[in-house]
Order: sequence, then C-alpha cells, then structure tokens
Amino acid sequence: MSDSWDHDDGAPEEPRPPLILPLIATAVAAALLVAFAFAMPRSLDIGQNDSSVIGAVLSGLIISIILWGIGFGITIRRAGGGWQVGTLLFIIAVGVGAQVAAITLAAQRISGDMATVVRQYRAGAAGQPLPEGTGPVSRISAVFLNGMLEDRRSFQHDAEALGVLQILTQEGLTRSSPVLRHCADFEALAARARRLGSFGWESHYAEARRLADEEVRNREMTAGDADAFFASAEYNHLSSQRQWMLDAELVEDAQELCELLARRPWVVRGQGILLSSPADLTEARFHLTRIQRIIDEKRISADATRQTMEEAASRLEH
Repeated sequence: MSDSWDHDDGAPEEPRPPLILPLIATAVAAALLVAFAFAMPRSLDIGQNDSSVIGAVLSGLIISIILWGIGFGITIRRAGGGWQVGTLLFIIAVGVGAQVAAITLAAQRISGDMATVVRQYRAGAAGQPLPEGTGPVSRISAVFLNGMLEDRRSFQHDAEALGVLQILTQEGLTRSSPVLRHCADFEALAARARRLGSFGWESHYAEARRLADEEVRNREMTAGDADAFFASAEYNHLSSQRQWMLDAELVEDAQELCELLARRPWVVRGQGILLSSPADLTEARFHLTRIQRIIDEKRISADATRQTMEEAASRLEH
C-alpha cells in the first residue's frame, strides 16, 4: 500500500522545451518591436515635443510587455525563471531602445528637411531657383513654389517678348517699333493673367496635395503635418490672386496705350514721347497714371509677400 502512495505523490512535470524555442520567440518579438518603431510616422515637432517622445517610449514599453506576454503564453513560460525574467528585460530594452533610436533619426531627418524648406522660402522670396526637396515637406514645398515661380517667369518672358515692357517704359520706342503692329496680342496675355489668378494657385495646390497624400500613405509624414503645411500655405493665396489681377490690369492699360500710340501722331522727345493733340495727351496721361498706380501696388504686394516668406523661414529656423 505504501508503494502505491509513493507513485501518486504528484503529477509528472511538463517537459521543458529546448531553449531554442524561447530564443526564437524573443527574437521574433524584438524584430517586431524594431519594425514597429521605425515604421511609425513621426510628427514634424518630434524633436521638440516632450509629450510625443514620452508617448512613443511608453508605447514601446507597453507593446514590449504585450509581445512578451504572447511569447510567454506560447513557450517562454516553460523555460526557467531566469530565462523568463531575462527575456522580459531584453524585450523591454529593445522596445524602448528602438523607439528612442527611431525618434533620434526622425528628428535629424526632419531637421534637415525643414532646413531645406527655409532655403526654399528664401530663394522663392528672392525669385531664385529653389533647392530640390530632401524630405517630405521640402518636396511638397518645391512642387508648390516652383509651380508658382514658373508661372511668373513664363508670364514675364512673354510680356517682354510681346513688347508690353517697351510700351510701359517707352524705352527705345519709335513710330516703326514692331510692338505697335501687335497691340491686339496683349489681350490674350491679360486673359492669361486673369486665368492664373483664378486657377493657377489652386492647380499647384492640388498637385502639392496629391504629393502630400502620397507621402502620408508612405508614412513619410503624418496627415496632421500635411494639413498644417497647407494651412500655412494659405497665407499667400489672396496675395497671389491680387498680383495676377494687377498684372491683367497692367497689360490691359498697356494695350490701350499701345493702340493710342499706333493710331495717333507723336514724336520722341528725350527719354519719352510727345503727343501733339491735347485729347491724346489727356488719354495717355490717364493710362500712365493708372499704370504707375498698378506698379506701385504690385511693388508693395511683392514686398509684403517677400517679408512674409522671410518671416516664415525665420520661424522655421527657430
């Protein structure tokens, strides 16, 4: 009888699995934690926002514990106590460390990207070619600003080629100047300016928005940061529209002045022209006064836009 009791003292222990299985579970958890940390999109202020950093570290800690718990339920629980504690500490260290490393690299990448945006804003304010984008924000900025700058350069080139500038300044203008035979061509240029004022900004905005959506899908930036960029870009919308409306008015007045000079007698006197008819002189002065007013308003508007872009660049630097 005593022998039978000795055989029933306890159930046989569950055999422990080979140590390779807990190691595999630990390695899989660590790999998932690293992939999760570097796949997360980071906000543009990650380097300065303590709450974002703390949240990322806490998420790494929580997910580490969850993954360890899953591994514990599958195989780690059958390892020795030292292995259990060791794998827990290792997985937590990987989860938190991966988040810190990912945040550090993201902050460096974002800092370089924003430095490029600063250079783009300053180049745009000076009317110079923009540096190429080095990150999601500067790539979006390049598409948006380059589109508007190209519209402006193309318009100015065509205005000079048509002779609009010669009419506005009367520089080198004579009765035989070719521009006087093509005054009607100014009408299409004015219509183009009005079209750009109505739809040009929106078309470049839409193209930049398409690129931003792609960057968000690729986890290069957050949707919130993309929205913030386009909200900040709104500052020059009305200014851009007004600039193009002024360009249209300027070309229209230049056309009327061109047509007056094409059909009425006048002579060159020094750096200007002299009309013999008082009525013609009054009409010419009317257009010249309007032209000067438009030029002055364009200069003020352009200076304000440059100052706004410079202030935006300064804010990004700090």
